Amino acid sequence: MNENYRDLFLSSNIDEGDVPELELYMDQIITLIENKLGGERRNPDDKLLTKTMINNYSKDKLLQPIKGKKYSKEHVLMMLMIYHLKSALSIPDIKSFFEEMCPEITENSQYNSQKVREMYSDFSDIRSKTDEELFDLISKSDIDDDTQLFLKLVSLSSAASSAALKLLDLKKSENKNKDKDEKKKK
Repeated sequence: MNENYRDLFLSSNIDEGDVPELELYMDQIITLIENKLGGERRNPDDKLLTKTMINNYSKDKLLQPIKGKKYSKEHVLMMLMIYHLKSALSIPDIKSFFEEMCPEITENSQYNSQKVREMYSDFSDIRSKTDEELFDLISKSDIDDDTQLFLKLVSLSSAASSAALKLLDLKKSENKNKDKDEKKKK
C-alpha cells in the first residue's frame, strides 16, 4: 500500500486538556469543535456541530440538562464522544450505549465528572491506537489498488459496526435479565 495514504488513517482528536474547565456557551463549543476538528470535514461547507444538533442531543436525553445557557466541560466531552460515535451508530444506539454500558457516568441526572473524563480519556486513547492498528493491518494486506483499499475499509467499518451493535444488544439483554432476577428476589 502507498505510504502516502498514512494520513487517511489519522483521525483528529481534541485532548481533554484542550477543553476549558469553565462553562461555555453553545457558540463557544461549536467554535472549539470547528477549530480543532475542522480537518475532518469532507467538504469546506460541512458543519461538524450545529445548534440544532446540540438541541436534539438534549431533547433525546443524550446530554444532561444544563444550568442557564452554559455547558460544563463534561457536556463538551459528551458532545465530542457523540460526534465520533455517530459516524458508526444511530442516535438511539448511542443513547443505548450510554444507558446500558456506561450508566455510571450520570448520578441523579448529573454527570459524574470523574467518570466522564475517564471515559473520554479511554475513548481518545483507543481511537489513537486504532488508527495505528488499522494502518498496520491495511499495510500488511495484499491490496493492489484504490478500489480494493476502499472496499477493504468499507468492509472493516461495516464489520466493526455490526459487532459493536451485537455487543450492545447482548448487554441490553443481560441488563434486562438482571432486572428480572432482582424483581423476583423482592
